[in-house]
Amino acid sequence: MNAEQLLQSRVLVTLSEFAQITGQSVEGVRNRADDGTLGMPVVHAALDLDTAQANLDAEPDADGKRKRRRRYIRVSDVRRMLEVAA
Repeated sequence: MNAEQLLQSRVLVTLSEFAQITGQSVEGVRNRADDGTLGMPVVHAALDLDTAQANLDAEPDADGKRKRRRRYIRVSDVRRMLEVAA
């Protein structure tokens, strides 16, 4: 799937997909997301997108462990960034 197809079919993209779309290194994107210097908001969501809305705050499970969450970037933010760069 090319970048445009990906952006057309999704609401969120992972950090590694964002790196691929923008031609950046995955490690660099992750480091900047960790530092808060990525330049766009990062959404934390549960691994299962079907339950992401219910788990955005990563409430602990019954056993007290927090659910693993992935980090995503909104496609609308990616589109804005690409338009500014063009």
